[in-house]
Order: sequence, then C-alpha cells, then structure tokens
Amino acid sequence: MTSKHQEGGNVLIIVEIAIGLLLVASLVGIVTQRLRFPYTVGLVLNQ
Repeated sequence: MTSKHQEGGNVLIIVEIAIGLLLVASLVGIVTQRLRFPYTVGLVLNQ
C-alpha cells in the first residue's frame, strides 16, 4: 500500500522533471537562436 505522503513525493518528482525539461528546452532555444542554427539540431546535440 502506498501512503498519501509517498504519492505526493512521486508527484513532486514528476513536476521537478517536467520543469527541468522545460528549462533545458528553453536554454537550447536561446543558444540555437544566438548561434543561428536550427532548434532541432540543438536538441540532438543536447543529448
């Protein structure tokens, strides 16, 4: 059985991961715009 505390912790981890991914995507967008190459190339190079 999972407690509500444990479920809340899982949701928090998922939210943190989502925010982290959005931050990475934003940074890649800024860098690719400044370097003037396609956004998709920046995402591939980010991996």
